[in-house]
Amino acid sequence: MNGTFGGIYAYTPEIFPTHLRATGVGTSSSFGRIGAIIAPIMVGMIYPVLGFAGVFGITTCVLLVGALTVLILGVPTRGLALEDISMTHEGTGSDDVPLNARGSDA
Repeated sequence: MNGTFGGIYAYTPEIFPTHLRATGVGTSSSFGRIGAIIAPIMVGMIYPVLGFAGVFGITTCVLLVGALTVLILGVPTRGLALEDISMTHEGTGSDDVPLNARGSDA
């Protein structure tokens, strides 16, 4: 599970525009930390019922759902500069961004 944080810290900064990057990465990380708090409690509840294989089976399913979610809904960033990623997704209602943050001369 801790390996997933490597993905959070490598991928999430790329998908948020610069003015929201710290908030986006912090929010993503906080959801992972909530999972890290809940996971030991859930293991304690699942192990007596489903045993060792059940705990690892459910863990595998949760990780697969997360991976599939990123594969299906994730923003492709391979080979793109951060500016290109921001410009590609900027047309989705970011009117509150100052013009100079969008790369104009103003």
